[in-house]
Amino acid sequence: MTVEEIMKPYPNLVFIKTRFHIENQNQLKDENFIFEDDTPELKKNQTQIMPLSITDFPGVLASSTAMEAGAWAITICQKQNWEISRENIEACLANLEMDF
Repeated sequence: MTVEEIMKPYPNLVFIKTRFHIENQNQLKDENFIFEDDTPELKKNQTQIMPLSITDFPGVLASSTAMEAGAWAITICQKQNWEISRENIEACLANLEMDF
């Protein structure tokens, strides 16, 4: 799936690079985010933020944007008939990270 294709079924889902692993909702702050050219606008109380830490996935996130990495992970989850969840997204990216 491409980033554009993700936006159709998941219009409020935004993958965003973070400076460190986000543990709780209180850490979802602009100063912890790394905004990229393809990062959609964040809308308070509407956007579901899926944080992707550059410390957890350095190789993956050095070679793609968070939205591209998220699109790839959603594609893998769908092929495996897995729920689209943070845990499964991170599992997909961890496997890809091992290839780097």
